[in-house]
Amino acid sequence: MDSKTHLLSRTEEILSQLVSFQSVTGHTGEQIINWVRKYLSEYNLQVHTIPFPPLHSSEGGSSMYPANIFTTIGPYTDGGVCFSGHLDVVPVRSENWTRPPFELSKSSDGSRYYGRGTSDMKGFAALLLAMVPEWINQNRSSPIHLAFTYDEESGCRGAPYLTRTLGKSLPAPATAIIGEPTNAVPILGHKGGLACRTEVTGVPAHSSNPNHGVNAIYIATDIVNYLRSLQGSLATGTLQDQRFNPSHSTISVGTIEGGSARNIIPQNCNIVWELRSIPEENQNAIIEKLDSYVQNHLLTQYRSDFPTVDIRTTVTAEYPPLKPESDSAALRQISELGCKTPEECVTFGTEAGHYQAAGISSAVWGPGDIQQAHINNEYIERDQLVYYLSFLQRV
Repeated sequence: MDSKTHLLSRTEEILSQLVSFQSVTGHTGEQIINWVRKYLSEYNLQVHTIPFPPLHSSEGGSSMYPANIFTTIGPYTDGGVCFSGHLDVVPVRSENWTRPPFELSKSSDGSRYYGRGTSDMKGFAALLLAMVPEWINQNRSSPIHLAFTYDEESGCRGAPYLTRTLGKSLPAPATAIIGEPTNAVPILGHKGGLACRTEVTGVPAHSSNPNHGVNAIYIATDIVNYLRSLQGSLATGTLQDQRFNPSHSTISVGTIEGGSARNIIPQNCNIVWELRSIPEENQNAIIEKLDSYVQNHLLTQYRSDFPTVDIRTTVTAEYPPLKPESDSAALRQISELGCKTPEECVTFGTEAGHYQAAGISSAVWGPGDIQQAHINNEYIERDQLVYYLSFLQRV
């Protein structure tokens, strides 16, 4: 068995194990984190665990917070490259799958590996873990750092707790490669994002006397319409970046939830929405516009007669953009590994912006197709793993 065949076989075994863990974002991920930590420790690597508070404070049931993992192969020093990937996955509705989502399976011809996270991004993590003994045997003079983060799918919650330690309690890599599925096309830039929740508190009343209350759903409707108007302004405004498609920042309302019964004026309504911004956009300015509309237009309509009416917007998650740097050290490193595919910009977000904000040259570059992320019967092509493995063997 040649080296690449052996590594691919090892990758498949590890991927099968990783997929079996139901590491859905928002839960601690204790099992998969412990498994990866134990795997690395078996190679006598020093494994650092960087915990952070859980997404839901009422989660309970486990003494362990979600955590990030960091280890170094070679000299424990600044410099070198950091390969980073997240271990959490998005939730699954198993009735919509024709295959077990948390069990690795293959297509009949063996060309595809199915299972939640195979593409996003346990396939990449399995490749890194399979390469660990190969990199150790190189007796490297330059370090390879491996970072495995958590709660990325809820808005890159874990990564900031890791990146703020780099160059302090942990070595600072010279470059970071975040292995999100890009079909091994280097990504030099992506949009930033805010995940927001706007909570509207009205005044309940019997529906036969609507003037005795304040309908929270009506207020929420006004807010949604205002967000739509902001979206229109962004689309037609002068601030455009043609490297992205669409070339402007975008606002999207994802869910609305409110009311308790047909004949009760609803007291509460919650809106979950997001902003995805081009690097030049001032995200805070958009939040300030919404706040101004709420304070100066909506609340003034009601508070004189109904002082308990309230509207609060909370940023529940945030990730910075990856600002395009066409001649960055990270992109040069990818090219030196033999990947000559022209780099691109994308609209989806990753943890790369957090590494860049920490002063580390960063790029997004990984196996698999982003179109397979978050869908039913998620899969990764075997050829993608083989192709990307050829680059890792040159590191």
